[in-house]
Amino acid sequence: ASFLPVSSEHDDVLNVSIAGKMEKIATACLHDTNAKILDVGCGDAAILKFLKSVGGSEKQYTGIDLSGVMIEAAQSRFRKASFAKANFLHWSPDTDPAYDTVLFNGSLQFFADAMAALRAAASLLGPRGRIVIAHAHGAEFVRDERTNNPVTVAATMPSAEWLHDAAHALGLTVLPAEADLDLDAFYLVVLQRT
Repeated sequence: ASFLPVSSEHDDVLNVSIAGKMEKIATACLHDTNAKILDVGCGDAAILKFLKSVGGSEKQYTGIDLSGVMIEAAQSRFRKASFAKANFLHWSPDTDPAYDTVLFNGSLQFFADAMAALRAAASLLGPRGRIVIAHAHGAEFVRDERTNNPVTVAATMPSAEWLHDAAHALGLTVLPAEADLDLDAFYLVVLQRT
């Protein structure tokens, strides 16, 4: 979002805890070698640094965001990646739409209709594709954001029950999370095409 600070290559603001979470998100995205990734609400593409560190390819990455400021920042940092300034719910890719992963990293809460966003994401998945829903600060942080800024933050992070129902309706399966993962502190859920 354009109101967020733009990170830089030498930005040490990401502490070790957040960097570790970003690496876990990146790893969840790369379930297949050479995975083609669509990052919805990409901001300045901060995840791309972590995707590359776990074997991802900048050329296989497409970021989409409503903010032109963020898209310009991302394009200046990652010249081999593709970016689009657009509303995801009204966007269609210029190339083959079969993505291996559609990522909502700190962005699903900005959609008033999460099911519409997930339906649009599912329509872009390839045969073994997955949707990764993540927020490095967790569901509790998003609930606080929603309380303090309900105009900008349209929703909270989906509950496990809601996700299971949504996944079933979309022909997806919720993959088991790490046993010790506390979604309130670090939200990371993977929906896999069955």
